[in-house]
Amino acid sequence: MLEQLTIGSQDALVFVHLGLAEYLAGRHIAQMDSHLLGSQIEKGRRKVKWREPIVFAACSGAAERVIEVLLSLDCPMDPESTEAVLAAAALAECDDDAVSSETAQGVVARLKSRLFSPVPLVAIEAGLGLAQVGKRIPDLVASIAVELWSHEQEWTRL
Repeated sequence: MLEQLTIGSQDALVFVHLGLAEYLAGRHIAQMDSHLLGSQIEKGRRKVKWREPIVFAACSGAAERVIEVLLSLDCPMDPESTEAVLAAAALAECDDDAVSSETAQGVVARLKSRLFSPVPLVAIEAGLGLAQVGKRIPDLVASIAVELWSHEQEWTRL
C-alpha cells in the first residue's frame, strides 16, 4: 500500500494508489471536531486534490457537518465559488438518512440560484449538481425543471 521513493537524497513514503490516500484523508477529516473540520474544508474546498477527501469525509459519518460548512462558505455571486456543487456531490454520495431534509433542501436552493447565472459555466455546473441530487429529492428537482422549461437564457432553458 505504501511505496518508498528516493529522489537524490530525499526519501518519501507515498500511497501506491491516490484513491486510498483520498479515502484515508476523508476518514481523518470526518473524525475532526467541528472547528477543525470547518478549517480544513475552508482551506481545501477550492483545490481539486481535496474534492474527493471532502466527499469521503461526508460519507464517513460527517455529512451534515461537511455540507453545512460548504454551504456557509458558498458565495453565489462569485463565479469561482463551487461549494454548493461540492455539497451536492457529498449529498449524492451519502446514505439517505445521513443528512436532514432541511440541509438537502438548502443544497438544492443554492444550486437553483446559480441556474439563473449570466455565466453559462456556473449555470451548467449547478444543473449537473441538481442532476446528482435528483435521485434523492426527485420532486423538488422536478419542480425546478418545470420552472425552467422556457427560460430566457439559452443555457438555462430545458
